[in-house]
Amino acid sequence: MITIPFDSTSAFTQEVTLDGTPYVFRFSWNFRGEYWTMSLYALDKSPILEGVKIVMNENLLASHPGTALPPGQMWAVAASDSTERIGFSDLYVGKVELVYVPEAEVAAL
Repeated sequence: MITIPFDSTSAFTQEVTLDGTPYVFRFSWNFRGEYWTMSLYALDKSPILEGVKIVMNENLLASHPGTALPPGQMWAVAASDSTERIGFSDLYVGKVELVYVPEAEVAAL
């Protein structure tokens, strides 16, 4: 399992390698709706997935099938059962983690 690191700013990009393939993530905080969104791009900046709302306990890649997506699963999971909604600081203070489960680990479940 890979934890995707989060920044304390309201919008940022970072490169992360998942299952051997590098991707560019863009994370943005929606101030009006009070939620985080995630976009995923290939290294050449071509879009793979855009504007997905990060929600708890749901495979964020499952409802967006496509051949360019990473083959594993991505989840937002809380450190405790009391978290139902992700706040602005939750992902960078560790209250909630965005994790990627590689394809080999998914197959072993």
